[in-house]
Amino acid sequence: MPPKVKIRRSYAQYTDEDLEAAIEKYRSGKGILSIRAVGREFQIPSSTLRAKLRETRPKKGKAGRRTLLTQAEELLLLNFIKESAKRALPVTRLTVMRAVRQITSEDAENDYPRDNFFPNSSLLGWWKGYTNRYPMIVYRTPENLSTAQKSVRGSIVKQWFSDVVSYLSENNLADILDDHTRIYNLDETGFSISPNSGKVLPVKGDKLCFAKVSKTAKKNAKKNITMLCTVRADGVLVPPMIIYPRKNTSVGIATQIGKVPEQYEFTVGQSDKGYITFESFYEYMINDFDTWLDSNNVKKPIIVFTDWHETRNNYHLSRALDAMGIYMIGLLPNTTHLLQPLGLAVFKPLKTGWSKAARAHVVKYDEYVNQATFANVAIPLCYEKITKENIVRGFEKCGLYPFESESPDYTKLLATAAQRKSNSTIFEGINHNGVMERSTQTKQPTPTQESNPAKEMLKVAYPCFSMESKDDMVSDLARYAPWCKMIRSMKFDVPCKSTSLSSASKQAIIPAFDKYKFFPEKREGKTEPG
Repeated sequence: MPPKVKIRRSYAQYTDEDLEAAIEKYRSGKGILSIRAVGREFQIPSSTLRAKLRETRPKKGKAGRRTLLTQAEELLLLNFIKESAKRALPVTRLTVMRAVRQITSEDAENDYPRDNFFPNSSLLGWWKGYTNRYPMIVYRTPENLSTAQKSVRGSIVKQWFSDVVSYLSENNLADILDDHTRIYNLDETGFSISPNSGKVLPVKGDKLCFAKVSKTAKKNAKKNITMLCTVRADGVLVPPMIIYPRKNTSVGIATQIGKVPEQYEFTVGQSDKGYITFESFYEYMINDFDTWLDSNNVKKPIIVFTDWHETRNNYHLSRALDAMGIYMIGLLPNTTHLLQPLGLAVFKPLKTGWSKAARAHVVKYDEYVNQATFANVAIPLCYEKITKENIVRGFEKCGLYPFESESPDYTKLLATAAQRKSNSTIFEGINHNGVMERSTQTKQPTPTQESNPAKEMLKVAYPCFSMESKDDMVSDLARYAPWCKMIRSMKFDVPCKSTSLSSASKQAIIPAFDKYKFFPEKREGKTEPG
């Protein structure tokens, strides 16, 4: 029996403007032009044009059933999604669907049932149609920012760029910024030895699904191995350093390290807990990194941009590196999401590749990656995923090469600026009974010391979808008005606690740039060089 072929219905392609023009032309020349002739001219079916002229159908509308929410409610929901994203509190699909279900359920309980409302529906079909009607709604994985990172101002970042240029000019080092072979970025990242396996394939109908974990895997589940990476502005990867969480290198680890292909250069360090320490960092910079620079005939002095970390902040290290022609310049505190090339463009593909490589190792060798086999998996992956294109793009996006203060993506700081605004646009652009609404939230919120921005936002924003939306805003404004009035009376803005400029920010804008060079070491009783 031949398969059934589903014939899709074809729809006429005309706009609302074409329909208005066709109606106007027919009425202006009534008795001269027929409906069929006008419809043929504007490519509108004669039956449709006749129904519009008789006003048996609304002039504006789409074929098919009515949507679950009215157009005004959908626009209100769209503005709420936009406002939440601007305030760095984006909503999820599940949150929106729960809100819509709560609205429609309460309307049904209050004898105002909506068209096409099914109490037990998952609303997945509605969500698909809603995103088709508003394609600007997309899925994104949010970038988590701490409170300190969100407090950074664009003016302070630009001042940091100016301070770097001033310091280098005073020390006759400004020419380094024009040479991409003398600009480096250094940072460390951690790798989980036993990453999660992800979703598995049980038999349909099984109530329980367990995974057997060996004692070794359970022991290593929370262990990480640190890797210190250094990249150059022209796309070159300096041999990375693996820091093992142990005091002495065992024979098994040394044997497995020797099996790594010779074309992959790397170094090995160790610390008690596997984190980078001053001793391991000192050994890497003085011995490994400087040796690599000499062997590759790199012109000195050079600049190494790195984040603020206690392992870098040492007087003896700074003096030794200065003598070698290696100048470490600290990035502005809490700006690694703006100014760190490794974190911005390199580490993400590396971490994604590591999860896949670790699972592939389990499939191939029937064992989890351990300390002994880590180098055999991670080092080739490091050279594969840290590409020249990603490195160069990272330096460009951060503004470190070319050294431009306008290159960083300052839009990441706009979410915090939006939180400080006094106006909300949740009602902007909504057709309210023929009147286009503007923002009504103009009152400045009163700062409170006990307010939690996240809790306040949830408390203010989400109740606006849990109130009774009695009926269609357009057709029955009297019943819908109380809901809108209650939403308008709420302060959508998050109360912000007024704080003074942090000490880190004050240090960032002072002219003396020695603060960025990681000396002196206060704990050792050293004094600042004159």
